[in-house]
Amino acid sequence: MSNSERAKNGEDEPRHSDYWDDLQRRGLVPSDVEYDEVSRGCVTFNPRSGIALLMLDPCILGRPESVKKIREAMHLTAVSATEVSGDSHYRCPGCRHRPKNKADDDL
Repeated sequence: MSNSERAKNGEDEPRHSDYWDDLQRRGLVPSDVEYDEVSRGCVTFNPRSGIALLMLDPCILGRPESVKKIREAMHLTAVSATEVSGDSHYRCPGCRHRPKNKADDDL
């Protein structure tokens, strides 16, 4: 069952920490690092507008090559209708503890 089908049925979506635990068990991410200690983000899609929203940690947003690789991995090519932005939820510990600047006001 897809996440959207789970949501329609009132079931909880998988938790990020559960997914991270699975990645750790499979050896795909370090086993000694918690999921909220690393730069991260998410993708949402609005089927009415046909626009995907890619929300990323400022550490990732500041690396255009990383954003490009994420867009490619998520099949959000340059021709896709995708908005890329920050979000206050997706901030690594380094970004949470640094002084805010004008660019952060949009996050």
